[in-house]
Amino acid sequence: RTAASEMPSVRARVQALTSTGILQIIGLTDPGNMGFGVMALLGVQANHDLNRIAELVSTWPETTYVVISAGSYDLLIEVVCADNAALLLLVERLRAVDGVRTTESFIYISRHKLNYAYAPEPDAATTG
Repeated sequence: RTAASEMPSVRARVQALTSTGILQIIGLTDPGNMGFGVMALLGVQANHDLNRIAELVSTWPETTYVVISAGSYDLLIEVVCADNAALLLLVERLRAVDGVRTTESFIYISRHKLNYAYAPEPDAATTG
């Protein structure tokens, strides 16, 4: 078989995966190359109404990832900001949200891995 003859079956598989919602094809940007000098993960402890808080902060342009979690923090929020001053303003805005009790900021110093392959091949996980 040639690469050209395999193309229709690859296209059909990709179409099947995208139509069922298993696969999304997106462009991934690097925030550092777009002028965002600060990335951070914010841990939030809240008094109540986690869904409302999560929905609200999900609308903020600085947020890239918002989850309700179990453990020490009720919500984990990943953000990208132009600089530390912008991060401070964002944290102050977050602390003013009704129901937010405490926040803790984890500023990213250096990123060593960014991977969206959620299910690596078994051999890949054990090598290296």
